[in-house]
Amino acid sequence: MNTKEYTEIGDVLKKLRYRLQVAKKQREFEILKDWTDIVGEKLAANTCPMYIVKGKLYIGAEGSSWFQEASYMRPEIIKRINEKFGKEAVKEIKFKIVKRP
Repeated sequence: MNTKEYTEIGDVLKKLRYRLQVAKKQREFEILKDWTDIVGEKLAANTCPMYIVKGKLYIGAEGSSWFQEASYMRPEIIKRINEKFGKEAVKEIKFKIVKRP
């Protein structure tokens, strides 16, 4: 007699969803950890990756001049991140002006 145990599809999907969320959070952590290598020391000192939602990376910039500088580098930042972390790690970047503590 076959004694294989079956798992309900709902349970399988829950586990898969959890693993995907963990992988996404790990990618966010890796981008944060490698931020200086990705954008260079000057820009990294005045910007910070905040979070990723549906392929959009939100970056905080200290003041309007750094906001503008980072905006000009948008295509290059996307290219560097995707080369380092995978083809579709980031599709778009949004910037916000923030004040660091």
